Amino acid sequence: MAEYDVVVVGAGPAGSMTAKWAAKGGARVLMVEKRQEIGSPVRCGEGISRSWLDSVGITLDAKSVARQVKGAKIVAPNGSSFYLS
Repeated sequence: MAEYDVVVVGAGPAGSMTAKWAAKGGARVLMVEKRQEIGSPVRCGEGISRSWLDSVGITLDAKSVARQVKGAKIVAPNGSSFYLS
């Protein structure tokens, strides 16, 4: 029976990065995904920043990006808001 230090369930953006960095840190990692092919059908990483992708060494091709956003207005339930740019 195989032994692992870390078992990651789900190969989406968060699970994949968790598995990557745990393995880079020396952990024996098993990543489990319910689908045969990661990213199929289309999966969404929501608002992942370009600078974060660059910092973790991920390069996306154009077909992977549905829309580029240059900023956002965040509104809390109490009506207060702030902008990200």
